[in-house]
Formats: sequence, C-alpha cells, structure tokens
Amino acid sequence: YQRRVHGIIISIMASQGIKFCSECSNMLYPVEVPEERKLIFECRSCHWKQVVEGTDPNEYCVYHHEVTVGKDSILIDPELSLDKTLSRVKNQCCPKCGCNEAVFFQNPSSGTGDEGMSLIFVCCGRNPTGQLCGHHWNQEKKKKQIIH
Repeated sequence: YQRRVHGIIISIMASQGIKFCSECSNMLYPVEVPEERKLIFECRSCHWKQVVEGTDPNEYCVYHHEVTVGKDSILIDPELSLDKTLSRVKNQCCPKCGCNEAVFFQNPSSGTGDEGMSLIFVCCGRNPTGQLCGHHWNQEKKKKQIIH
C-alpha cells in the first residue's frame, strides 16, 4: 500500500503470500539465523522449520519498505525570508497574503534532464499579529532553445 507523510510517498509491500506449516497448517513466521546467515520460516505451534533457499525474491522477501521523495517534499522554514544572503525580489505577489516581497532560491531537485529550472519563492510578508507569512510557491523557468 502507499501513503504520503509530510510530502514523502511511502510504499510498503509485504511478501507475495502467507506461508503455512505443512504439519499443522498454522502460519509460519520468518526467523533470522544470523550465525548461519539464513532465513527460515518457523511454526510457533509445532516448531516445524522451512529453510529459505533460492534467489527468487518472493521466497525470501519478508518486508519491503520503499521511500520515494517527490517534488513537493521540500520542507520550507518560514524564517527563510529573514535570510539576508538569499536573493530578493519585490515584484512577486504572494498568493496567500498579497505581499510583493519574496526571497527565492533554486529547487535542489530541478534543473536536470529536459526539465526547466524551478525557483522556490518564500513570502517575506507578515500578518497583522507580526508572524511571518512564510507561504512558498514554485515558478518554472523553461530552458532557452538555441536556434541555429
């Protein structure tokens, strides 16, 4: 199954099926034997054991956890707008508060392959209570095509 946590897609896949004991028909549980570097399936009722052999991942895969970082998985701290070393613009209107000032930087995961460079803008505005807006948005910049 898949789920998204803080912009990170987490895929979890169990092995292809549940294994059952050939002696008593109860479920077999995976057990690691570290000193022999082996995986066995053992019945908790009658203690029958099945050694895993072969190279088929469906035979020895007990649990598969895959984490994929998506494009929207970057966490932005609102206080980034206070960083004096970042480039600033005064012509980018924040979609959230309407402030025209923002800091920007290049998205670390963009600019590779045929994709254009992606800039991330962070609003410098403050709400009436003095808290930073901190809203961020992307702006794609297309690569220039050279015409011969």
